[in-house]
Parts: sequence; C-alpha cells; structure tokens
Amino acid sequence: MKAPITSGSSGAWMAGLRILVSNTVENQTLCRLESKVQGHLAQNCNEMDSAAQQVQFMRDMQDYIDAQEGGPGKGLVPPGRQPGRSAPW
Repeated sequence: MKAPITSGSSGAWMAGLRILVSNTVENQTLCRLESKVQGHLAQNCNEMDSAAQQVQFMRDMQDYIDAQEGGPGKGLVPPGRQPGRSAPW
C-alpha cells in the first residue's frame, strides 16, 4: 500500500524544500517475524523487491509533484541514479 503525500510534504515544499533524501531499507528477518505475528504474509519480504518498490514510489512521487507544479523538472530536484549525482531520469 502506498502512503499518500501528506500536507506536511506540501508545507515543506511551500517553505522552500527542493531536495528530499530517502534511503531504501528492508529487514527480511523482521518482515518474516511480522508475517508470523499477523498470521499471514503481509508483504513480499524479498529485500531487493522491497528496495525496487521504494525507489519506484519515490519516482512516482517526483512525477506527481512535477505534475502539480506544471511539468517535468518544476517540482523537486530530479533524483540521482548514483551517489552524489542528481540527474533527470
């Protein structure tokens, strides 16, 4: 399930935020434990799949913010594909 972009994010953008840092994280052991506690598999616990989903969520959020601000490149600074670099996708 994707989390909605909150008014907090909008407020931060209106206050001047143009760079958002996000780490992709997953813990397979904790994911499996959570599934056992809940009694069913709540999500895919594969760490690489989870990281790819998190990156896609950030790309979708970038597209959404750009669309709200008038088109590609009008919102946040485009995300980088390598450490230390920010470039269009």
